[in-house]
Amino acid sequence: MSFNPDAYKFQVSVDESEDTEWNDILREHGIIPQKKEVEDEKVEEEINDLVIQSIKNKKLEEKLDALNIDEIDADDFSGGDQSFINNYRLKKLKEIKDMKSKNSEVFGTVQEINKPEYNMIIESSNYKDKYIFIVLYSNNMQSKVILNNLSKLAAGFPHIKFVQIKGETCIENYPVFMCPTIIIYRNNKIVKQMVSLKDLKGNETKLDDLKDWIELECNTSFDNEISDSDSSDLESSDVFANRNKGFINKRNHNNESGDSDSDFFD
Repeated sequence: MSFNPDAYKFQVSVDESEDTEWNDILREHGIIPQKKEVEDEKVEEEINDLVIQSIKNKKLEEKLDALNIDEIDADDFSGGDQSFINNYRLKKLKEIKDMKSKNSEVFGTVQEINKPEYNMIIESSNYKDKYIFIVLYSNNMQSKVILNNLSKLAAGFPHIKFVQIKGETCIENYPVFMCPTIIIYRNNKIVKQMVSLKDLKGNETKLDDLKDWIELECNTSFDNEISDSDSSDLESSDVFANRNKGFINKRNHNNESGDSDSDFFD
């Protein structure tokens, strides 16, 4: 009589919730599912790892933001960071390429920029021998005065690159009372800077005052014909108020009495 193993098969009931050595073996081989608390622990561990990695990447990204693109080398960082460094560098190269395409020879209008774009513009070969007029602004009255006239200035000085950036975006905790700060660059060098409008007429500064100052500092002339055809009467329009509704001019009088720091950007 031959042996028939099928005759000896029988069903075994297993309580999957029991914490036994046998159940551990079954779980290890995937016969029964893992205990819920084990799955929860694994999920929590994975989430913690993701959070930790995200924090590391954020700190690393802040460090990389302070470097020029040619200073970023994955070999200078630990092995675990190299993939992130390479991806970051590729992303920045693409941003620079897109930025160069966007910023190439843009004159006659005012461009809002961010901090990385600041250095790209003043270092760009597109603006060789050209003046770059940068305004750091805030939500105070004197910033309102210059921003309301900036588009008309840009149209009237078509050979000057005009850009604006929030003071606190450009420099962390940049004081409101130092806004607007005007910086004029040429060939990556500061040729003139003015902190607030107190050297002109403060809150009473008009378009003509700004025109005269720019003509003097940049050795150029305002083109009234181009400016008039480019816009109607921007001096009377409240561009700044439309973008920042409800601002309240606090401490303006006291703040503007402070001395300007002529070496601040040197």
